[in-house]
Amino acid sequence: MARIGKLAGILVFLMFYAGSILAGTVTGELDKPEGSLEDQFVYTLAVQGSADGDPQFPDVPGLSVRQAGTSQSVSIINGRMSREVQYQFVLTPSKEGTYTIPPIVMKIDGKQEQTLPLEFRVMPAGSATQGRSDRPIFIERSLAKDKVYVGEPVLSSIRVFSRVRIVGAQPDFRYPDGFQVKKIDGERNYTKVVDGQEFTVTEINAILIPGKEGKFEVPAAGLDVRFVDQSKPRRSTRSLLEDLWGPGNTTEKHFRSAATTIEVLPLPVAGRRANFSGLVGEFSGRAELAPASVKVGETATLTLTIQGRGATTGMADPELGLGDKAKIYKDKPQSTDSLDANQGVLGQRSFKIAIVPTVDGALNLGALNIQYFNTALGQYQDMVIELGQLQVTGSAAPVDPQAATGAPTPLDNKPTPAPSAPAEVRSLGSDLLEPHPMERLHKPHAIGTGDRLVASAWLLATLAFLGWGGWKHWIRRQGAQRDQRKKADRALKAASRQLNEARVLLDRHDVQAAVGLAQSSIRQYMGDKFSIKASALTLRDLEQQLLQHGLAGPTVEEMRRVWQNLDQLRFAASTAEQNFGREALQKVDQLLAEVEQRCAH
Repeated sequence: MARIGKLAGILVFLMFYAGSILAGTVTGELDKPEGSLEDQFVYTLAVQGSADGDPQFPDVPGLSVRQAGTSQSVSIINGRMSREVQYQFVLTPSKEGTYTIPPIVMKIDGKQEQTLPLEFRVMPAGSATQGRSDRPIFIERSLAKDKVYVGEPVLSSIRVFSRVRIVGAQPDFRYPDGFQVKKIDGERNYTKVVDGQEFTVTEINAILIPGKEGKFEVPAAGLDVRFVDQSKPRRSTRSLLEDLWGPGNTTEKHFRSAATTIEVLPLPVAGRRANFSGLVGEFSGRAELAPASVKVGETATLTLTIQGRGATTGMADPELGLGDKAKIYKDKPQSTDSLDANQGVLGQRSFKIAIVPTVDGALNLGALNIQYFNTALGQYQDMVIELGQLQVTGSAAPVDPQAATGAPTPLDNKPTPAPSAPAEVRSLGSDLLEPHPMERLHKPHAIGTGDRLVASAWLLATLAFLGWGGWKHWIRRQGAQRDQRKKADRALKAASRQLNEARVLLDRHDVQAAVGLAQSSIRQYMGDKFSIKASALTLRDLEQQLLQHGLAGPTVEEMRRVWQNLDQLRFAASTAEQNFGREALQKVDQLLAEVEQRCAH
C-alpha cells in the first residue's frame, strides 16, 4: 500500500513538472550574428502559450524593421497541448557597427515573460579589395549641384547597376525634409561598362526644390533585391522548377548608395525689392495686346507670358499702373511646369488682364519691370517687358439720365416732353392675349361627380400599374438571388470539374494548358461564390475579395502563394515534370476547400 502511495506521489510530481516545462515562454533568435550593410537580418520571436496581444519590436537607432509574417504550430506532449506562434521580423541596418536588440516583453498565460537581449555586428558593404565591378549589384546616387539657393530646382539621379538576373526588388528611395519632390515619369534603361564589366543600368530621376536654407543630408538610396546567385550551388537535379517554386539558388540582399549632402543658400537681402516676383532661375517674358484699337468702354486683352528654367507656380501677380484711365480685370493665372532630366524644371506662367479704357486717346501701357533671382549669376535681375499702346476712340460721357426721364435740366429748368413709345412697343401691346377668358375668372366652377369618378379611375389605374411593376421587380430580384445562391452552392463542384479536366491535360503533358485551366477554376469559383465578374479577376482582385469577405491572414497568403506558383509553372519550359503540376493542382483543391469551409461559417 505504501508503494502505491509513493508511486502516486511521484506521478503527481511528474505532472506538475511537465506543467512547468510547458509553461508559457517567449524566445528570440537571429539568423546570423554578423553580416554586412548589404545583408538583412531575420529575427524570429517564438511564443509558446497564450499571448496577450501581438509583440511590439523595440526601436533600435539605425535599424529599420518590417514584419515578414507569422506561422503557428500545435503539439501534444505528455497529454498536454502546446501552441507556438513564430513572428519573423526583417532588420535592415543603415550603418556599420554593433546593434543590440533589447528584451521583448510579453504577457504569456497571465505572466510577464521576456526575451534575452541579442547583439549582432554589421560590417561595411563588400570588402576592402572588392571594387564595384566585382559586385553583382551596386547603387549610385548623385545631385546635379551640391550647393543651391532656396527655390532653385536641382536634379537627383539614382542609378542601379546590375549584372545578374533580378527576380524581385523593393526600392527604399528617400528624400530630405524641407524639399519639394517632383518625380520625372519613366525610367531610363541602358548599358554601361564599369572597370571592364558590362552592367545594365536603371536610372530614376527626380527634381528637388528646397524650401528653406541650411545643410541637409540626402539619405542613401536603398534597394531590397532578390537575384539569381550563380555562385550559389543548386540543391538538386530538379533545379529548373526548384528555382520557380522556391528560393533555389537565389539570394536576398539590401543594397544602398552612399549618403550625400547638399547646402541650400538663402536668397540675398541686398538688392531685393519689395515687389520681388519670387522667381528663382533664368527667365524671359513677352506681352501681347489684342485688339490694339478699341472704343471707350470696350475691352482689350493683355496676355503676359513668363517662361524659363525654374518653377513659376509661386510667382506674384504683376501690377499695371494705369490710374483712372482704365479699369483692370485680372483672370486667374495659368502655370505649366514640365520636368526634364537635362534642363530641370521648364516653367511657364500666363496672365490674362482685361483692360477697359475710360477716356479716349492713345493709352500708353508702359513697361513691366519684373525682378527675379538669376541663379547662374547669383544676383537679382530685372525682366523688362514692353506692353505697347492702346488706341481708344469715341466719347466716355454716358447719356444724361435726367434728359432721358424728361426732368428739367440745370441750364434752362424747362421741362422736356417725355419721349413717345416706340412703334415696336405699341405693336407688342396689341399682340398680348389674355391667358384666360374673363368670364372664367369671375364665373364659379364646381367639380362635379363625373370629374371625381374620372380622377379616381386614373388614380386607381396608376396605383395598380405601380403595384404590378413593384411585384414584378420583387419576383425578378428573388429569382436572381435564388440563382446566385444556387450558383454559389455549386461553385466548388464546378471548380472541381475544371481541376479534373486540368489533370487530364496534365496526363497529356500539356502543362501550360493545365495550369491555365487551374487558374480559370479559381477565377470561376470566386466569381460564382461572391457574385462578381470572373473573367478579368487578377491576383490583387482575388486577395481583395477574400479580405472583403473576412478571409484574412493565412488564407490570403496561401492564395498569393498558390497563384504565383501557378504563374511560374505556366511560363516554365514544356519539359516540366508532371509531379510539380499535380502538386499545384492539389494545392488549388485544398485552397478552394478552405475558402468554402470558411465561407460556410
